[in-house]
Amino acid sequence: MFPMSNEYVQTWQTAGRVITTGTIQRSGVPIVDNVLVSSGTVTIDRIAAQRSRVTLTVPTMSPFDPIIPTSDTSALTPFGNELVLQGGYYIGDTPVMFPMGTYTIVDVDVEDTMQDITLTVDVYDRAWGVSARKFRYPYWLNSGANAGSELERLINTVYPGLTYLITPTSYTAGFGTFTAGSDPWQAATQLAESIGYELYFDVYGRVIARPTPNPANTAPCWWFVEGVGPNNTDWSAPFSASNPPPNCASALGRKWSRQNLPNDITITNSTSATGISPFQGSAVDVNPQSPTYVGGPFGDVPQVTVSRLATTAPAATALAENVLIQTLGSGEMLTITMKPNPVFEVDDVVYVQRKRLGLAGNYVIDAITHSFKATDKTVLTCRNVAAGQQGQL
Repeated sequence: MFPMSNEYVQTWQTAGRVITTGTIQRSGVPIVDNVLVSSGTVTIDRIAAQRSRVTLTVPTMSPFDPIIPTSDTSALTPFGNELVLQGGYYIGDTPVMFPMGTYTIVDVDVEDTMQDITLTVDVYDRAWGVSARKFRYPYWLNSGANAGSELERLINTVYPGLTYLITPTSYTAGFGTFTAGSDPWQAATQLAESIGYELYFDVYGRVIARPTPNPANTAPCWWFVEGVGPNNTDWSAPFSASNPPPNCASALGRKWSRQNLPNDITITNSTSATGISPFQGSAVDVNPQSPTYVGGPFGDVPQVTVSRLATTAPAATALAENVLIQTLGSGEMLTITMKPNPVFEVDDVVYVQRKRLGLAGNYVIDAITHSFKATDKTVLTCRNVAAGQQGQL
């Protein structure tokens, strides 16, 4: 989550004036600034192939507004140009905005009603661009090479010039061959997952590869506590569990489900790889206090996955632990609806308290839907942190 000033929080809480703008860039160089966005929706999802995508409307000031594309070389066209978005609120007459993403322009629709012109634009994060650049020839991983270095080499093969923030690792790449015409981003994601990493583009357009954060080890960055308003918050002190900010949640939704909820995860390697002995890694819910305890009424619900890219039992165990944490946590999902605010990110942990729903705990954000109008909403989709920590980790 991006840090907010007291003035910004107060403006958000009272639903002030929303602003969203963009910059069109080509090869990283801005060519059009201050592109106003009048409406639209950002969808961010941890498990989506492209973590972030946006559909937005760009208003035109006149029939001859230069933002209107008139040829394939115009700025707002999908032939290599990108849109960098930022959004927030006006504090007085000053816009205070936060980065929302660096996006590949994919579709641009121009609608001329003979009175007005409407521009509707679909954009995706840079993973879309990596995915579109299919392997021209078969691609081989350097089996035994450092997995982080192999990630960068793979992506750089099809999309050079990116910035990488890869957490150093001692794990190595497995025996992997990807056919001509296959998806490089899917291949990179498989390699990252084989060592327990998540892979995505951040809001600045950088490649992030890091161990999937364990939300149990993450302090909440925000608090949604019923009954807290602007008059019983100490604005002179930092927000915390003992000094929560005004509650900006307008609705909560809670769901329990046991569908697709294994509690016994095994990752095994493919023994067809020459020179690699069979091994496996596992993570199991062995906590008798857990509702999904393997020895309880829930039963033992195994999930066995073969990973041809995992090269050691520790790497397979790291992957199994990540799967178990995320799977068990999804047994209890929570949606938080609030006034629009683009400051939250996937992997943020928030605290939620609502007595009549029995809510008093931490939840980690898995998906975000954010709309641009002040009359619209931001919705956080979260999973229960405690439920994901029941296994043997």
